Amino acid sequence: MINHLKYLIVLFLIPISLIGQEYIKIGSVIPDNLIEKLSWVKKRKLTKNERYRLVDFSFIACGPCIKGIPFLNDIQEIYSGDLEVIMVFTNGDSYQDVNNFFTSRLDSIRFSIAVDEEQELQLKWMQAADKWSYPTYFLLDPNNTIVAVFEGTDESEIDEFINQITKEIEND
Repeated sequence: MINHLKYLIVLFLIPISLIGQEYIKIGSVIPDNLIEKLSWVKKRKLTKNERYRLVDFSFIACGPCIKGIPFLNDIQEIYSGDLEVIMVFTNGDSYQDVNNFFTSRLDSIRFSIAVDEEQELQLKWMQAADKWSYPTYFLLDPNNTIVAVFEGTDESEIDEFINQITKEIEND
C-alpha cells in the first residue's frame, strides 16, 4: 500500500513540476548555459568544427546505458570534428559515484562525461519531452536546436538514428 502511495505521489508531482515549463520537442532551442553548468567528470577538448552535440541521458544502474558506452565511443570517433558526444548521468547519480565508476575506464572513453546533480537537465529535457526510458539521446545542431530525439537500444533503430545524424551533418 505504501509503495502504491509513493507512485501516486510521483505521478502527481511530475505534472506539477512541469507547470510553466516549455515543452521540449524537435525544433526546441536549448540554452547553452544549461549544458555548461553540468559537473564535468571528463570534458573533451573540442575542435573548432564540432558544432553538433549528441546528449545522452543515462545513469549508472541502467544496464543498457552502460552497455551503450562502446556505441558512444564509436559515434565520437566516427564524427570527431563534427560532433561532441556528452553522456549526462542523472537520476540521482552523484559526481563522486560517476567519477568512481569511470576511474579505471577514463582513458578508454573518447566522449565527454557530465553529471546533472541537481537534475535540472533531466527535468527540463527528459520530462518535458515526455521521455521516460534510458538511454535517451538528443541531437542538437550548431544553433542548439533539437533536431532528433531517440530512446532505447534497438539496433535497427540505432542504425536509423545514426543515419539521421549523418544526414544532419552532411546537410550543414
